[in-house]
Amino acid sequence: MFSVYSSFFSARRNETIRPLCPGCRERDAEIAKLRERLGQLEQRLAEVERAGHRQASPFRRPEKQRKADADKRRPGREPGHSGSYRPRPPVVDESVQVPLERCPHCRGPVTDVQSVEQVIEDIPEVRIRRLRLTTYKGRCACCGLVRSTHPEQVSTAVGAAGTHLAPQSTFLANIRRFFNTALTLYRIRDVMAEAEYGLRVGYLQQRLDELLAPTYWLRDEERIANRLRKQRPQLLTFLERWDVEPTNNRAERELRPAVITRKLSCGNKTHNGKFAFEVLASLAATSRLQGRRFTDLVSRGVALGLSPPPLFTGS
Repeated sequence: MFSVYSSFFSARRNETIRPLCPGCRERDAEIAKLRERLGQLEQRLAEVERAGHRQASPFRRPEKQRKADADKRRPGREPGHSGSYRPRPPVVDESVQVPLERCPHCRGPVTDVQSVEQVIEDIPEVRIRRLRLTTYKGRCACCGLVRSTHPEQVSTAVGAAGTHLAPQSTFLANIRRFFNTALTLYRIRDVMAEAEYGLRVGYLQQRLDELLAPTYWLRDEERIANRLRKQRPQLLTFLERWDVEPTNNRAERELRPAVITRKLSCGNKTHNGKFAFEVLASLAATSRLQGRRFTDLVSRGVALGLSPPPLFTGS
């Protein structure tokens, strides 16, 4: 009987020390990986459960990035800095007293009453102001057609276009009125004495400097003022030089034929055609201003052996 048991245990011992097959080794390695993965998942699950018990915001910092209580900075400005608050206005438009005669809850008597003062700033309701403006026009023997004007007037249009928006500021109204005065002086300069004309031009130069000197608080005002300051030397050139016009209307009229041609022909399809049209349009405009025939200029220019006539008078 002893020999039977000895044989049995000997056989089991041999099976234990017998080398494993390749399939068994792969199985054991896979089991070890799964056990390691399971341990990692259990650890992450425990962290999530602990975080769920805290009332943390979505933007809460991870535990590794959080600072210790001793390293935390107190909220607010650094010590020694003055506080920030809405300043008290220098002028108060209205004062209201709200007495406290009884308790607002039980209606009982109140003792040790002290005043508590506050200032409330509010923007009043914006209402549209409609002004019916009646001006008059007439004819002056010296200046021709003249009109009476109002500081809030922005245009002389009437009829269907007789409803206007008021100027946003006094600065814009003054600038508009100034240039209207300068244009009027330009139109009547031929009938004025040279000395009087010079005095009026000097006054306008001084007035323009006065309008552009201050700093304006509204953004649109300061933007326009800065643009005028940059162009200040050229703003009144038309009053000092008789060969300079006050507007670019002439240049706009000269461009009009080219614009109409472009709209009718849908433009040029090549760069060479575009360049040729630009040159020919410029030559045609110059010939028209000089009272010359554009066809003569082009015909001599394209003829072999003939040089084109001078373009500019005196060339």
